[in-house]
Parts: sequence; structure tokens; C-alpha cells
Amino acid sequence: MDDFSLSFEGMEALVSDLGKAMELHPNAMENSLRRSGIRFKAHLRGIVKGRVRERTGKLTKGFWVSQVKGFREDMEIDFSAETKKTNPHWHLVENGHEVIKPLTRKGKRLEGGGEKTAPGFVPGIKVMPGARKSFEPRFVAELEKARDKVLREAGLL
Repeated sequence: MDDFSLSFEGMEALVSDLGKAMELHPNAMENSLRRSGIRFKAHLRGIVKGRVRERTGKLTKGFWVSQVKGFREDMEIDFSAETKKTNPHWHLVENGHEVIKPLTRKGKRLEGGGEKTAPGFVPGIKVMPGARKSFEPRFVAELEKARDKVLREAGLL
């Protein structure tokens, strides 16, 4: 098989221009990345509220977006749907679970408590993969818009 190679002329100039733009406006891309994470959280919240039948009120309150980590080209944010206090049961809703009879009720031990009950398995809603795919074009468009704004302000566009 033939070797395939590409050569770019002016790549060094482009890299230096982007570095200059990042030095002039270091917080612009960080802010847009954080904003995109918050928009993803709202997007997922809307999908989940449409798919879940029971309204407990706490299911989507545990969605959490971290602060931006990294510097310049290596920035990232983390999204968590399950927090210890607010939403410890998200994995059960997302992946499904078996229905188990409680051990006690009103302080009294139930007969057959801790065993599987008749309904059996409750299927999960599996919303995360679809939400990621549906949000991706919007995420890319938001980051491109922020990039163009930074380059325009730096006088490179």
C-alpha cells in the first residue's frame, strides 16, 4: 500500500495566531465551554422529564456540571447525573432495576422482606446516549461561534 502524507504550509503561523488569541482572551473559551455544559444539563433535564412517568421532584436536581479544568487547549468539564445527597438513584432509573420488597414497614419486619416481588424488572429509560447524540451538533455550533468571536476580537478573522 502506498504511503500517504500531507504537508501544510502556514500551519506554524496559524498555531501562533491561535496561541495569541488565547492569550488575549483566556476566559472566553472557558466561559463558553461552561455555558455549553449548563445547556446540556437543561437539555437532558427536558428529555428526562418527558420520559419519566413518576414525578418525585428530585430526579433531575442531582445533575451537576463541574468547573472547567485544564488550561488553553486541554480544557474540559465533567457532567454527573448522580450525586450522593440529591440523586443517588439515577443509575436505577437509567439502567433499570429489579423490584424488591422492603425489609420493614413502620418499624415492623415484613414477611418475605428483601425478596423480589411479582412485577420483577423495571426497564431503564436509557436517555443519556440519545441526549449526547442530539446535543452534539448544537455543542459544536456553540464552540465554533465562541472561537470565531475570539478570533474576530484578536483581529485574526
